[in-house]
Amino acid sequence: MLELVKVLGSVEPEALTSVTGALSDGLKEGARRVQAGERAGLGELLSLARDPDVGLALGALVGVLRGFGKSLRERSAEGSPPHGPHS
Repeated sequence: MLELVKVLGSVEPEALTSVTGALSDGLKEGARRVQAGERAGLGELLSLARDPDVGLALGALVGVLRGFGKSLRERSAEGSPPHGPHS
């Protein structure tokens, strides 16, 4: 929990607000689709590659994954074992 507080404290407030707001909107849309019983068909999945909103979201996720992976690699090279409740 303390690590989470440290991480959140190190993130720029504008970036955190943007990401949490977008995540909230995404969760609402996901919940709406579940309540409406909407399933993604093959055609919709294929058309997602051309959707600018999906492209933007994927770009953001790729950035998060790259930063996360780089940090894990650097910490591993420094000999810092990952910290967690099960280590």
